[in-house]
Amino acid sequence: TEQTVTTNADGEMQLDDLRPGAYTVTEQSSDRYEPQEVRQVTVISGQVATVTFHNTLKRGSLEVIKTSEDHLIEGVKFHLTGASLSGLPVDEYAVTDSTGKAVFSDVLIGTGYVLSEVDTDVRYVIPEDQTAAVEWSKVTHKSIHNVLKKWNATVTKSDSATGTPQGDAKLSGAVYGVYKGGQLVDTYVTDGNGQFTTVYYACGDDWTIREITPSEGYLLDSTVYPVGAEPQRYTAEYNPIALDVTEQVIRGGVALTKVDKDYPENKLEGAVFEVYRDSNRNQELDAEDELLGTMEELGGGEYALTGLCYGGYFVKEAKAPEGFYLDENAYYFSITTDGETVTVENEAGKGFVNAAQVGSLRIVKTSSDGKLEGFSFRVTGANGYDQVFQTDAEGFILVEGLRIGDYTVSEVRDSSSDGYLLPADKTASVFEGAVTEVEMHNEKKPALEVPQTGDNSHMALWLGLLGISGIGAAAILLMRKHKK
Repeated sequence: TEQTVTTNADGEMQLDDLRPGAYTVTEQSSDRYEPQEVRQVTVISGQVATVTFHNTLKRGSLEVIKTSEDHLIEGVKFHLTGASLSGLPVDEYAVTDSTGKAVFSDVLIGTGYVLSEVDTDVRYVIPEDQTAAVEWSKVTHKSIHNVLKKWNATVTKSDSATGTPQGDAKLSGAVYGVYKGGQLVDTYVTDGNGQFTTVYYACGDDWTIREITPSEGYLLDSTVYPVGAEPQRYTAEYNPIALDVTEQVIRGGVALTKVDKDYPENKLEGAVFEVYRDSNRNQELDAEDELLGTMEELGGGEYALTGLCYGGYFVKEAKAPEGFYLDENAYYFSITTDGETVTVENEAGKGFVNAAQVGSLRIVKTSSDGKLEGFSFRVTGANGYDQVFQTDAEGFILVEGLRIGDYTVSEVRDSSSDGYLLPADKTASVFEGAVTEVEMHNEKKPALEVPQTGDNSHMALWLGLLGISGIGAAAILLMRKHKK
Protein backbone atom coordinates (compact mmCIF):
# COMPACT_ATOMS: atom_id res chain seq x y z
CA THR A 1 0.00 0.00 0.00
CA GLU A 2 1.36 3.47 -0.88
CA GLN A 3 -0.38 6.61 0.15
CA THR A 4 0.52 10.35 0.31
CA VAL A 5 -0.89 12.24 3.22
CA THR A 6 -0.56 15.92 4.14
CA THR A 7 -0.31 17.20 7.69
CA ASN A 8 -3.02 19.39 9.10
CA ALA A 9 -2.64 22.76 10.77
CA ASP A 10 -1.24 21.08 13.85
CA GLY A 11 1.40 19.28 11.84
CA GLU A 12 -0.32 15.92 12.24
CA MET A 13 -1.73 13.35 9.87
CA GLN A 14 -3.34 9.90 10.44
CA LEU A 15 -3.96 6.86 8.24
CA ASP A 16 -6.73 4.54 9.27
CA ASP A 17 -7.67 0.98 8.31
CA LEU A 18 -4.12 -0.12 7.78
CA ARG A 19 -3.46 -3.82 7.88
CA PRO A 20 -1.04 -4.95 10.51
CA GLY A 21 2.50 -5.09 9.25
CA ALA A 22 5.70 -3.12 8.69
CA TYR A 23 5.52 0.20 6.93
CA THR A 24 8.04 2.82 5.67
CA VAL A 25 7.22 6.50 6.25
CA THR A 26 9.11 9.06 4.20
CA GLU A 27 8.75 12.89 4.38
CA GLN A 28 8.71 14.36 0.96
CA SER A 29 11.61 16.86 0.49
CA SER A 30 11.07 20.61 1.03
CA ASP A 31 13.39 23.46 -0.11
CA ARG A 32 13.37 25.12 3.27
CA TYR A 33 14.10 22.11 5.45
CA GLU A 34 16.90 19.71 5.74
CA PRO A 35 15.99 16.21 4.38
CA GLN A 36 14.55 13.71 6.97
CA GLU A 37 15.65 10.12 7.41
CA VAL A 38 13.18 7.36 6.41
CA ARG A 39 11.24 6.01 9.38
CA GLN A 40 10.23 2.29 9.85
CA VAL A 41 7.03 1.61 11.78
CA THR A 42 5.09 -1.58 12.63
CA VAL A 43 1.31 -1.44 12.74
CA ILE A 44 -0.33 -3.82 15.23
CA SER A 45 -3.98 -4.73 14.97
CA GLY A 46 -6.17 -2.61 17.17
CA GLN A 47 -3.39 -0.14 18.01
CA VAL A 48 -2.20 3.24 16.67
CA ALA A 49 1.46 3.32 15.65
CA THR A 50 3.11 6.78 16.05
CA VAL A 51 5.93 8.22 13.93
CA THR A 52 7.51 11.65 14.74
CA PHE A 53 9.38 13.87 12.33
CA HIS A 54 11.26 17.07 13.37
CA ASN A 55 12.05 19.60 10.64
CA THR A 56 15.24 21.69 10.71
CA LEU A 57 15.39 24.78 8.51
CA LYS A 58 18.21 24.82 6.07
CA ARG A 59 21.06 27.21 6.89
CA GLY A 60 24.27 28.43 5.33
CA SER A 61 26.98 31.04 5.90
CA LEU A 62 28.05 34.35 4.38
CA GLU A 63 31.67 35.45 4.54
CA VAL A 64 32.54 39.09 3.79
CA ILE A 65 36.10 40.10 2.91
CA LYS A 66 36.80 43.75 3.60
CA THR A 67 39.50 45.73 1.73
CA SER A 68 40.24 49.44 1.74
CA GLU A 69 42.44 51.91 -0.08
CA ASP A 70 44.28 52.81 3.10
CA HIS A 71 44.40 49.20 4.35
CA LEU A 72 42.35 49.87 7.49
CA ILE A 73 40.10 46.80 7.60
CA GLU A 74 39.54 45.74 11.22
CA GLY A 75 36.37 46.53 13.15
CA VAL A 76 34.13 47.30 10.19
CA LYS A 77 30.49 46.36 10.79
CA PHE A 78 28.17 44.80 8.21
CA HIS A 79 24.43 44.29 8.26
CA LEU A 80 22.54 41.44 6.53
CA THR A 81 18.80 41.84 6.10
CA GLY A 82 16.00 40.21 4.18
CA ALA A 83 13.41 37.41 4.25
CA SER A 84 14.60 33.81 4.25
CA LEU A 85 13.19 31.08 2.07
CA SER A 86 11.18 30.00 5.06
CA GLY A 87 9.63 33.44 5.24
CA LEU A 88 11.36 34.23 8.52
CA PRO A 89 13.14 37.61 8.65
CA VAL A 90 16.93 37.81 8.76
CA ASP A 91 18.50 40.80 10.55
CA GLU A 92 22.08 40.09 11.58
CA TYR A 93 25.38 41.95 12.12
CA ALA A 94 28.99 40.88 11.74
CA VAL A 95 32.27 42.71 12.38
CA THR A 96 35.56 42.23 10.57
CA ASP A 97 38.55 40.78 12.38
CA SER A 98 42.16 41.84 11.94
CA THR A 99 42.26 40.10 8.57
CA GLY A 100 39.25 42.01 7.31
CA LYS A 101 36.91 39.02 7.46
CA ALA A 102 33.33 39.18 8.78
CA VAL A 103 31.29 35.95 8.98
CA PHE A 104 27.53 35.53 9.13
CA SER A 105 27.07 31.93 10.39
CA ASP A 106 23.95 29.70 10.41
CA VAL A 107 21.93 32.04 8.30
CA LEU A 108 18.60 30.79 7.04
CA ILE A 109 18.85 30.09 3.38
CA GLY A 110 17.35 32.57 1.03
CA THR A 111 17.93 34.78 -1.93
CA GLY A 112 17.80 38.55 -2.25
CA TYR A 113 19.42 39.34 1.06
CA VAL A 114 20.85 42.88 1.32
CA LEU A 115 24.41 43.26 2.60
CA SER A 116 25.25 46.77 3.86
CA GLU A 117 28.26 48.36 5.46
CA VAL A 118 27.31 50.11 8.70
CA ASP A 119 28.78 53.37 10.05
CA THR A 120 31.25 53.78 7.23
CA ASP A 121 34.01 56.14 8.28
CA VAL A 122 33.52 59.63 6.85
CA ARG A 123 36.79 59.45 4.94
CA TYR A 124 35.40 56.72 2.68
CA VAL A 125 32.82 56.76 -0.03
CA ILE A 126 29.91 54.73 1.33
CA PRO A 127 29.94 51.49 -0.69
CA GLU A 128 26.80 50.42 -2.46
CA ASP A 129 24.68 47.70 -0.89
CA GLN A 130 25.09 44.24 -2.35
CA THR A 131 22.59 41.42 -2.78
CA ALA A 132 23.53 38.00 -1.48
CA ALA A 133 22.07 34.51 -1.52
CA VAL A 134 22.69 32.02 1.30
CA GLU A 135 22.65 28.38 0.28
CA TRP A 136 22.27 25.30 2.41
CA SER A 137 25.51 24.02 3.87
CA LYS A 138 27.55 26.40 1.75
CA VAL A 139 29.64 29.50 2.39
CA THR A 140 28.77 32.45 0.19
CA HIS A 141 31.65 34.88 -0.36
CA LYS A 142 31.30 38.62 -0.79
CA SER A 143 33.91 41.37 -0.91
CA ILE A 144 33.48 45.06 -0.21
CA HIS A 145 36.16 47.66 -0.93
CA ASN A 146 36.39 51.09 0.65
CA VAL A 147 37.75 53.94 -1.48
CA LEU A 148 38.90 57.18 0.04
CA LYS A 149 37.24 60.45 -0.85
CA LYS A 150 39.70 62.54 -2.83
CA TRP A 151 40.15 66.16 -3.85
CA ASN A 152 42.15 68.14 -6.33
CA ALA A 153 42.34 71.90 -6.74
CA THR A 154 42.60 74.22 -9.71
CA VAL A 155 44.22 77.37 -8.41
CA THR A 156 43.79 80.58 -10.40
CA LYS A 157 46.07 83.51 -9.59
CA SER A 158 45.05 87.05 -10.57
CA ASP A 159 46.12 90.63 -9.97
CA SER A 160 44.34 92.01 -6.90
CA ALA A 161 43.54 95.32 -8.60
CA THR A 162 42.93 94.55 -12.27
CA GLY A 163 42.70 90.78 -12.54
CA THR A 164 45.32 90.82 -15.28
CA PRO A 165 49.07 91.51 -15.05
CA GLN A 166 50.13 95.13 -14.65
CA GLY A 167 53.27 96.67 -16.09
CA ASP A 168 55.86 94.01 -16.79
CA ALA A 169 54.62 91.74 -14.01
CA LYS A 170 53.67 88.14 -14.83
CA LEU A 171 51.18 85.68 -13.39
CA SER A 172 53.23 82.73 -14.62
CA GLY A 173 56.09 81.23 -12.67
CA ALA A 174 54.74 81.54 -9.13
CA VAL A 175 55.55 78.53 -6.93
CA TYR A 176 52.82 77.23 -4.60
CA GLY A 177 52.98 74.50 -2.00
CA VAL A 178 50.32 71.98 -1.01
CA TYR A 179 50.55 71.37 2.74
CA LYS A 180 49.10 68.69 5.03
CA GLY A 181 49.16 70.36 8.39
CA GLY A 182 52.59 71.95 8.48
CA GLN A 183 54.16 69.42 6.12
CA LEU A 184 54.89 70.38 2.53
CA VAL A 185 53.55 67.62 0.29
CA ASP A 186 53.97 68.94 -3.27
CA THR A 187 54.86 72.10 -5.18
CA TYR A 188 53.27 73.51 -8.33
CA VAL A 189 54.10 76.39 -10.71
CA THR A 190 51.51 78.67 -12.32
CA ASP A 191 51.25 78.63 -16.11
CA GLY A 192 50.76 81.55 -18.49
CA ASN A 193 47.17 81.93 -17.31
CA GLY A 194 48.22 82.02 -13.68
CA GLN A 195 46.82 78.53 -13.06
CA PHE A 196 47.85 75.10 -11.92
CA THR A 197 45.88 71.95 -11.11
CA THR A 198 46.98 69.52 -8.44
CA VAL A 199 46.80 65.75 -8.49
CA TYR A 200 44.20 64.05 -6.30
CA TYR A 201 44.80 63.75 -2.56
CA ALA A 202 42.81 61.99 0.17
CA CYS A 203 40.32 64.32 1.81
CA GLY A 204 41.24 65.64 5.23
CA ASP A 205 40.71 68.51 7.64
CA ASP A 206 44.06 70.28 7.41
CA TRP A 207 44.94 70.69 3.75
CA THR A 208 46.16 74.18 2.77
CA ILE A 209 47.80 75.91 -0.18
CA ARG A 210 50.41 78.64 0.23
CA GLU A 211 52.61 80.66 -2.10
CA ILE A 212 56.31 79.88 -1.72
CA THR A 213 57.82 82.10 -4.43
CA PRO A 214 55.93 84.95 -6.14
CA SER A 215 55.91 85.40 -9.88
CA GLU A 216 57.90 88.19 -11.48
CA GLY A 217 56.71 91.62 -10.44
CA TYR A 218 54.50 90.55 -7.55
CA LEU A 219 54.81 90.52 -3.79
CA LEU A 220 54.73 87.24 -1.91
CA ASP A 221 51.19 86.39 -0.83
CA SER A 222 51.50 85.23 2.78
CA THR A 223 47.87 84.08 2.96
CA VAL A 224 47.32 80.45 3.98
CA TYR A 225 44.41 79.23 1.86
CA PRO A 226 42.32 76.39 3.36
CA VAL A 227 41.43 73.98 0.60
CA GLY A 228 38.08 72.98 2.04
CA ALA A 229 38.80 69.26 1.64
CA GLU A 230 37.04 68.07 4.79
CA PRO A 231 35.62 64.62 3.93
CA GLN A 232 32.21 65.36 5.43
CA ARG A 233 31.68 67.88 2.64
CA TYR A 234 31.67 65.20 -0.03
CA THR A 235 30.09 61.90 -0.96
CA ALA A 236 31.85 61.05 -4.24
CA GLU A 237 35.32 59.65 -4.73
CA TYR A 238 36.70 62.48 -6.88
CA ASN A 239 35.95 66.05 -5.86
CA PRO A 240 37.43 68.97 -7.85
CA ILE A 241 37.84 72.28 -6.02
CA ALA A 242 38.34 75.76 -7.52
CA LEU A 243 40.50 78.18 -5.55
CA ASP A 244 41.07 81.82 -6.50
CA VAL A 245 44.10 83.66 -5.14
CA THR A 246 45.15 87.27 -5.66
CA GLU A 247 48.52 88.97 -5.92
CA GLN A 248 49.63 92.53 -5.21
CA VAL A 249 51.91 94.02 -7.84
CA ILE A 250 55.20 95.68 -6.91
CA ARG A 251 54.88 99.48 -7.03
CA GLY A 252 57.34 102.32 -6.80
CA GLY A 253 57.93 105.86 -8.00
CA VAL A 254 60.29 108.15 -9.86
CA ALA A 255 61.75 111.48 -8.77
CA LEU A 256 64.19 114.04 -10.09
CA THR A 257 65.65 117.40 -9.13
CA LYS A 258 65.77 120.05 -11.82
CA VAL A 259 68.91 122.22 -11.59
CA ASP A 260 70.69 124.98 -13.48
CA LYS A 261 73.67 123.52 -15.30
CA ASP A 262 75.93 126.45 -14.48
CA TYR A 263 74.59 127.12 -11.00
CA PRO A 264 73.55 123.76 -9.47
CA GLU A 265 72.28 125.47 -6.34
CA ASN A 266 69.65 127.13 -8.54
CA LYS A 267 66.69 124.74 -8.59
CA LEU A 268 64.44 125.16 -11.61
CA GLU A 269 60.66 125.23 -11.65
CA GLY A 270 58.14 125.28 -14.46
CA ALA A 271 59.32 122.20 -16.35
CA VAL A 272 56.98 119.43 -17.55
CA PHE A 273 58.13 115.79 -17.53
CA GLU A 274 56.25 112.96 -19.23
CA VAL A 275 56.48 109.34 -18.11
CA TYR A 276 56.09 106.50 -20.64
CA ARG A 277 55.78 102.77 -20.06
CA ASP A 278 58.25 100.68 -22.06
CA SER A 279 55.43 98.65 -23.57
CA ASN A 280 57.57 96.57 -25.91
CA ARG A 281 60.39 96.23 -23.35
CA ASN A 282 63.16 97.23 -25.76
CA GLN A 283 64.46 100.05 -23.52
CA GLU A 284 64.04 102.52 -26.37
CA LEU A 285 61.27 105.12 -26.46
CA ASP A 286 59.19 104.57 -29.58
CA ALA A 287 55.65 104.82 -30.89
CA GLU A 288 54.59 101.58 -29.18
CA ASP A 289 55.28 102.94 -25.71
CA GLU A 290 52.35 104.22 -23.66
CA LEU A 291 52.22 107.71 -22.18
CA LEU A 292 51.14 107.32 -18.56
CA GLY A 293 51.09 110.95 -17.47
CA THR A 294 53.25 113.77 -16.20
CA MET A 295 55.29 114.11 -13.06
CA GLU A 296 53.96 116.30 -10.27
CA GLU A 297 55.93 119.47 -9.56
CA LEU A 298 56.54 119.58 -5.82
CA GLY A 299 58.37 122.92 -5.67
CA GLY A 300 62.01 123.76 -5.25
CA GLY A 301 62.91 121.98 -8.47
CA GLU A 302 61.54 118.65 -7.25
CA TYR A 303 59.33 116.48 -9.51
CA ALA A 304 57.83 113.06 -8.75
CA LEU A 305 55.36 110.41 -9.88
CA THR A 306 54.25 107.53 -7.64
CA GLY A 307 52.21 104.35 -8.07
CA LEU A 308 54.21 102.92 -10.96
CA CYS A 309 53.87 99.17 -11.38
CA TYR A 310 56.78 96.78 -11.76
CA GLY A 311 58.50 97.29 -15.10
CA GLY A 312 60.47 99.63 -17.35
CA TYR A 313 59.71 103.31 -17.99
CA PHE A 314 61.04 106.47 -19.58
CA VAL A 315 61.20 110.05 -18.32
CA LYS A 316 61.20 112.70 -21.03
CA GLU A 317 61.20 116.46 -20.62
CA ALA A 318 58.23 117.88 -22.52
CA LYS A 319 58.69 121.53 -21.53
CA ALA A 320 61.80 123.20 -20.17
CA PRO A 321 61.75 126.02 -17.62
CA GLU A 322 61.59 129.46 -19.17
CA GLY A 323 64.98 130.55 -20.41
CA PHE A 324 66.47 127.06 -20.57
CA TYR A 325 67.10 124.56 -23.34
CA LEU A 326 64.86 121.48 -23.53
CA ASP A 327 66.56 118.13 -22.96
CA GLU A 328 65.11 116.03 -25.78
CA ASN A 329 66.51 112.70 -24.57
CA ALA A 330 64.40 109.95 -22.96
CA TYR A 331 65.83 108.36 -19.82
CA TYR A 332 65.06 104.72 -19.04
CA PHE A 333 64.49 103.47 -15.50
CA SER A 334 62.80 100.44 -13.95
CA ILE A 335 60.75 99.64 -10.85
CA THR A 336 61.89 96.33 -9.33
CA THR A 337 61.44 96.75 -5.57
CA ASP A 338 58.20 97.57 -3.81
CA GLY A 339 58.16 101.04 -2.30
CA GLU A 340 61.35 102.22 -4.00
CA THR A 341 61.72 105.67 -5.54
CA VAL A 342 64.09 105.75 -8.50
CA THR A 343 66.03 108.99 -9.00
CA VAL A 344 66.61 109.97 -12.62
CA GLU A 345 69.58 112.19 -13.54
CA ASN A 346 70.91 113.32 -16.88
CA GLU A 347 74.27 114.11 -15.29
CA ALA A 348 75.41 111.68 -12.65
CA GLY A 349 75.67 113.21 -9.22
CA LYS A 350 74.23 116.55 -10.31
CA GLY A 351 70.56 115.94 -10.97
CA PHE A 352 68.51 116.69 -14.04
CA VAL A 353 70.37 119.70 -15.39
CA ASN A 354 69.27 122.25 -17.96
CA ALA A 355 71.57 124.59 -19.83
CA ALA A 356 70.39 128.19 -19.97
CA GLN A 357 69.46 129.66 -23.34
CA VAL A 358 72.19 132.06 -24.47
CA GLY A 359 72.85 134.74 -27.03
CA SER A 360 75.58 137.30 -27.75
CA LEU A 361 76.09 141.01 -27.13
CA ARG A 362 78.18 143.11 -29.52
CA ILE A 363 79.36 146.54 -28.40
CA VAL A 364 80.38 148.89 -31.22
CA LYS A 365 82.55 151.80 -30.12
CA THR A 366 82.87 155.05 -32.08
CA SER A 367 84.49 158.34 -31.09
CA SER A 368 84.71 161.84 -32.43
CA ASP A 369 88.45 161.63 -32.84
CA GLY A 370 88.48 158.10 -34.28
CA LYS A 371 90.13 156.43 -31.30
CA LEU A 372 88.59 152.97 -30.80
CA GLU A 373 90.87 150.61 -28.91
CA GLY A 374 91.19 150.16 -25.17
CA PHE A 375 87.89 151.62 -23.97
CA SER A 376 86.35 149.70 -21.04
CA PHE A 377 82.66 148.82 -20.79
CA ARG A 378 80.80 147.18 -17.91
CA VAL A 379 78.00 144.74 -18.75
CA THR A 380 75.56 143.99 -15.89
CA GLY A 381 72.39 141.91 -15.74
CA ALA A 382 69.54 141.24 -13.33
CA ASN A 383 70.81 137.66 -12.99
CA GLY A 384 73.91 138.95 -11.20
CA TYR A 385 76.11 139.15 -14.24
CA ASP A 386 78.80 141.88 -13.94
CA GLN A 387 81.83 141.90 -16.22
CA VAL A 388 84.14 144.55 -17.73
CA PHE A 389 85.44 144.25 -21.30
CA GLN A 390 87.77 146.38 -23.49
CA THR A 391 87.36 147.27 -27.12
CA ASP A 392 89.72 145.82 -29.66
CA ALA A 393 91.57 147.78 -32.34
CA GLU A 394 88.39 148.06 -34.36
CA GLY A 395 86.36 149.25 -31.43
CA PHE A 396 84.42 146.02 -30.97
CA ILE A 397 83.55 143.93 -27.95
CA LEU A 398 81.80 140.56 -28.53
CA VAL A 399 80.39 138.92 -25.39
CA GLU A 400 79.23 135.37 -26.18
CA GLY A 401 77.30 132.86 -24.08
CA LEU A 402 75.20 135.44 -22.26
CA ARG A 403 71.98 134.11 -20.76
CA ILE A 404 68.98 135.62 -22.44
CA GLY A 405 67.56 138.68 -20.72
CA ASP A 406 68.15 142.39 -20.26
CA TYR A 407 71.60 143.85 -19.70
CA THR A 408 72.94 147.35 -19.02
CA VAL A 409 76.01 148.55 -20.92
CA SER A 410 77.96 151.43 -19.34
CA GLU A 411 81.35 152.91 -20.19
CA VAL A 412 83.94 152.84 -17.43
CA ARG A 413 85.79 156.05 -16.57
CA ASP A 414 89.48 155.25 -16.76
CA SER A 415 92.62 156.61 -18.37
CA SER A 416 91.40 155.63 -21.83
CA SER A 417 88.15 157.53 -21.54
CA ASP A 418 89.42 160.40 -19.41
CA GLY A 419 89.46 162.89 -22.25
CA TYR A 420 86.00 162.00 -23.46
CA LEU A 421 82.46 162.70 -22.44
CA LEU A 422 80.97 159.35 -21.35
CA PRO A 423 77.84 158.25 -23.22
CA ALA A 424 74.64 157.45 -21.35
CA ASP A 425 74.13 153.84 -20.20
CA LYS A 426 72.16 151.67 -22.59
CA THR A 427 69.87 148.68 -21.96
CA ALA A 428 70.05 145.74 -24.37
CA SER A 429 67.96 142.56 -24.58
CA VAL A 430 69.82 139.36 -25.40
CA PHE A 431 67.84 136.70 -27.29
CA GLU A 432 68.53 132.99 -27.72
CA GLY A 433 70.91 132.33 -30.58
CA ALA A 434 71.01 135.98 -31.68
CA VAL A 435 73.57 138.80 -31.52
CA THR A 436 72.32 142.06 -30.00
CA GLU A 437 74.33 145.12 -31.05
CA VAL A 438 74.82 148.24 -28.92
CA GLU A 439 76.52 151.37 -30.24
CA MET A 440 78.42 153.57 -27.82
CA HIS A 441 79.89 156.94 -29.03
CA ASN A 442 82.42 159.18 -27.31
CA GLU A 443 82.83 162.88 -27.87
CA LYS A 444 86.09 164.55 -26.88
CA LYS A 445 85.89 166.99 -24.03
CA PRO A 446 86.24 170.62 -25.26
CA ALA A 447 89.77 172.06 -24.73
CA LEU A 448 90.32 175.23 -22.59
CA GLU A 449 91.54 178.20 -24.79
CA VAL A 450 94.16 180.81 -23.53
CA PRO A 451 93.13 184.43 -24.50
CA GLN A 452 95.52 186.38 -26.85
CA THR A 453 96.60 190.00 -26.47
CA GLY A 454 93.86 192.31 -27.66
CA ASP A 455 91.42 189.43 -27.72
CA ASN A 456 88.55 190.00 -25.32
CA SER A 457 86.06 187.74 -27.01
CA HIS A 458 86.10 185.36 -24.02
CA MET A 459 86.92 187.84 -21.33
CA ALA A 460 83.70 187.23 -19.44
CA LEU A 461 84.36 183.47 -19.38
CA TRP A 462 87.87 183.91 -18.07
CA LEU A 463 86.79 186.37 -15.42
CA GLY A 464 84.12 183.92 -14.27
CA LEU A 465 86.58 181.08 -14.02
CA LEU A 466 89.06 183.21 -12.12
CA GLY A 467 86.30 184.23 -9.75
CA ILE A 468 85.34 180.63 -9.08
CA SER A 469 88.99 179.72 -8.55
CA GLY A 470 89.34 182.55 -6.07
CA ILE A 471 86.28 181.43 -4.14
CA GLY A 472 87.65 177.87 -4.06
CA ALA A 473 90.99 179.03 -2.79
CA ALA A 474 89.32 181.16 -0.15
CA ALA A 475 87.20 178.20 0.95
CA ILE A 476 90.26 175.99 1.31
CA LEU A 477 92.04 178.67 3.28
CA LEU A 478 89.09 179.17 5.62
CA MET A 479 88.86 175.42 6.25
CA ARG A 480 92.52 175.25 7.11
CA LYS A 481 92.22 178.17 9.50
CA HIS A 482 89.21 176.58 11.12
CA LYS A 483 91.10 173.37 11.69
CA LYS A 484 93.88 175.28 13.35
